[in-house]
Amino acid sequence: MKNVTKKGLPIYTLILILFVILLTACSAGVPSESNAKSVFENQRSKEIKKGILKIDSFSETNIQKMNVLGVEAYKVYYKANVTYPKGVMPECARAHQFSWDCFNAQGLGIVFKKPGKKETINGGLVFEKTEKGWKGEDGRIY
Repeated sequence: MKNVTKKGLPIYTLILILFVILLTACSAGVPSESNAKSVFENQRSKEIKKGILKIDSFSETNIQKMNVLGVEAYKVYYKANVTYPKGVMPECARAHQFSWDCFNAQGLGIVFKKPGKKETINGGLVFEKTEKGWKGEDGRIY
């Protein structure tokens, strides 16, 4: 004979319902790795669409709770492995080749990359808590 509550529901069903409620409450509490990856991709969408940048892998390395002027926030630290299939101004990446275009680009902080260059990017993204969810650095709500 099954153990049942006074209303006729099996006890294990109630336990399962409580477990799901608790699990849902805990998982919605902080920004996720997929949220951070979306922000990372959105910040680099032009380069990705043009085929300049390809994300090979993305992983969360740490998450830190913050309070900025009374606003709850989290900083999600990440590690992204990327490739530059077309390079970044590859004509400037060659040693000892001078042009004004390359000189001006360096002045703007552009780092030249040869085609196929692989790189690991480590960084952090801040998510602010709002009434609708977590606001990422790309301005979107997650």
